[in-house]
Amino acid sequence: MTNQKKITQVGTISESINKNSNFILLKYSGVPSQTFDNIRKKIKTVNGSLNIIKNTIFEKTINILSPKNKLFNSLRSKYFPLKEPTAIVFLAGDWSETLKAYYESVKELKNISFKFGLLDNELFDGVQLTKISQLPTKNQLVAKLLGNFNNPTRRLVYSMKFNINKLVYILKQKK
Repeated sequence: MTNQKKITQVGTISESINKNSNFILLKYSGVPSQTFDNIRKKIKTVNGSLNIIKNTIFEKTINILSPKNKLFNSLRSKYFPLKEPTAIVFLAGDWSETLKAYYESVKELKNISFKFGLLDNELFDGVQLTKISQLPTKNQLVAKLLGNFNNPTRRLVYSMKFNINKLVYILKQKK
């Protein structure tokens, strides 16, 4: 006989996965609850959420969702059965910002790492997620690109004003 609490947990995780298709699973060991609270607060500022889950509950959720989505079948074949304690981070909105915020908050911790993740309907293992989380966010890349577009114009204007400015400075000194 199944426990009603477990059924509710499976339904909650299933609903969260359907609502936020981007998520990552973390493995941890010996992490104090205060550390998780700090990580939760940091992730919440960029519209993400962190939850501790049981491996069996997550496996049952994926088993229920797999007939609807073939990607979950490949997830099951690659990563199940899950070992070690697990936490799940749901990445809402721009997932690159949430992933970056998570990575910045745990990069010094050795006992928390990525298991795998699902980003834009593609599976990534822990090593790939670490590399992705170290990349600049979308907003940072756009700012760099706009700065690079603006730079040649600024240099042209400066070069055109340089000789006149130099003449003005020399005249001020002679005055």
